[in-house]
Amino acid sequence: MAKGDPAKARIERATELFARLQNEGATGEDREAAAIWRREAAENEQAWQEVAALWAFLGEARHEPLLASMRARTQDNIASVPASAASRRWLPMALASCLIGLICAPVIWWSLHQKDDPGVKAAPAMARDGYMRQIYASDVGQRRIVSLSDGSTIELNSGSEVMVAFSSHRRDVRLVKGQALFSVSKDKSRPFVVDTGALKVIAVGTAFDVRRGQDGADITTMEGLVRVEPHVRSAALQPTLVPAGSKLSMLCDTLKVGKVDVRKETIWTRGLIVFDGRCLSDVAEEMNRYSQRKLTVSPSAANLTISGTFQASNALAFARTLQQQGLIEMDDTGREIRLSAQSPAVMTHALCRRKKI
Repeated sequence: MAKGDPAKARIERATELFARLQNEGATGEDREAAAIWRREAAENEQAWQEVAALWAFLGEARHEPLLASMRARTQDNIASVPASAASRRWLPMALASCLIGLICAPVIWWSLHQKDDPGVKAAPAMARDGYMRQIYASDVGQRRIVSLSDGSTIELNSGSEVMVAFSSHRRDVRLVKGQALFSVSKDKSRPFVVDTGALKVIAVGTAFDVRRGQDGADITTMEGLVRVEPHVRSAALQPTLVPAGSKLSMLCDTLKVGKVDVRKETIWTRGLIVFDGRCLSDVAEEMNRYSQRKLTVSPSAANLTISGTFQASNALAFARTLQQQGLIEMDDTGREIRLSAQSPAVMTHALCRRKKI
């Protein structure tokens, strides 16, 4: 364990717990220990997500010469250990040591804690085989544009994070959380692939928006054509083409593609947010993505329908607008803004379907 460096210690602990779960002998106690540790602190969950993202990228980069060599040596070491030792706790610890080694290796140079740019979580590293990785993030209420080495750009929405990995034959991006708009530079020899965890979005030269949710993802194509491939395929989950002016939504293990107003779908890039007949409970949940000061909605006002265009990061102005229109009462505590019904006569009791993405 890294003494004196809590951030590094969290990464090492996350790596150890994560590696245990990759072992076929993982027990219920292992899973419970990981779940408890992740819930203990937001920093723990962040470290877990960073290790999981690296693990996923290592799978994508398995053919890179340096990684292939390191993996082969590790497998040889594991094979040389007596079965009696490997059958206990040695194998998960060996996997953890291997992963920590990869985190610190020159091929990736996982320097998470040396930040010149507050939105950059890892310094760039170029290995001798041309492999490069970088993590970029935006704070709540912040939007930022990232220029990549190939000429592509990524615009991050509020509270978003991406992990970028470029090699000599492909360009990989993992959307760890949130939403991002990708403007991809054309390079037929290196496909540009965005991984949301459940889906892969593959493009050569195009512009598209990806939003990751708890149970799925939304992909909107502004220019060109993208191919969406589910990680797990079924009769309802098959590779799908999404042309310009269309949006693909994945929710509850189904894919749906339809025409959309691209300007409205990407209006967040101008700091705005649009609602068209959405229930106030859903609207507050969406507004809270953009502001440190959260909106809370009483049950009496939850089903009030809201339509209009608002400043995404100004929750107070949004609440005052509703109050001025006589729709709600507002209580600003300084830490949160509480919304409640002003009068039952103005409430619209429409059915409210909760959207999670």
